Amino acid sequence: MAYNVNEASKEFANNPWLHKPTCKNYKPKAGQRPNAPSTKLKDYTPAPERPMVSEPLIQSPAVKNLPAFSSINETYRRFDKPQPLAGKHEWGEIDEKWANGFLYDNGTGDFDNEFTHFDYELFNHDGTSVILASHQDNGRYVWYVLLKQPDGKYAPAEGELNNLTNIIADKKYQTVDVHYDGQGTFIVREYEGTDQHFYNSAGKLITSGRNVNVLNTAVDGKQVILRGMDANHDDVTLYNEDGKALVKGKHITMYGDALIVNNYRDNMFSLCNWRGESVVLDGIKAFEDIKACNDEGPYYLLKDKSRGYAVVGQGFRRVGNWYNTEEEAHRIWHKYHPQPKLSKQ
Repeated sequence: MAYNVNEASKEFANNPWLHKPTCKNYKPKAGQRPNAPSTKLKDYTPAPERPMVSEPLIQSPAVKNLPAFSSINETYRRFDKPQPLAGKHEWGEIDEKWANGFLYDNGTGDFDNEFTHFDYELFNHDGTSVILASHQDNGRYVWYVLLKQPDGKYAPAEGELNNLTNIIADKKYQTVDVHYDGQGTFIVREYEGTDQHFYNSAGKLITSGRNVNVLNTAVDGKQVILRGMDANHDDVTLYNEDGKALVKGKHITMYGDALIVNNYRDNMFSLCNWRGESVVLDGIKAFEDIKACNDEGPYYLLKDKSRGYAVVGQGFRRVGNWYNTEEEAHRIWHKYHPQPKLSKQ
């Protein structure tokens, strides 16, 4: 039906639900929603993927970078004249009963014999151990380590710590030096042409080898030692100062928050915390490859031969699921990695 202009205007005015939503006088019909979204499939736009971020898969122990080691916790002196072993010293008083028994067991007799004096002393300021040496006519030193006893006096350490020689492959090697490492935390006994033996300040043997180093790192408040490969060791091991082996493998790559450990048996990789605990994803803890990355925070790409790539962020939180390609896994982290919360000013 054709309307003239006037009739059409009246009809439009009497039926306000016919107005377009842009009209300022538009009133929606009862039950009608303005700007209702389309329910047609052709008009559907999927929301961007928001991968889940898991709870921590393993704990994150306290890992602290220590300042460069120095001798700040140590005092050493060389004397022009031999000093008597008996009596009181700056570091304390020796227990003559213990010392006499120790010297007798080592074939040196008692205080009336060889080791009655010393001309070199080294002690730490924690009051846990003292290193003494006596210069011999042949130019060598005889070294002894004293440990504090429950009564506060010092006595020679028992066991390996005071072995003056070390026998390896039926050959006898003489001690050439005894000193501290890690600012007085560790005692090191070096044998001529062979291994270093590392002890903690309580006199416990931690490890030995040609390639042993104290790291400038503390885990849960305890300093860490790295023992590398040598002729007698086919793996790399991290120990803490109590002598506990934290983690071992063919190769260990160290980061501030995690370790990538190459297993020396099957050449697979594990992502571990500094206590040696491994990340497990869907029952898998050994991976074909692991890469460390950093983009607005550290994260790791873990490659499984059959499942693809997984993303683990700082705090050992998994981001998303498995992804077919490395590029896709990177993209997931770049777009959706956890953002730090901004404090309200």
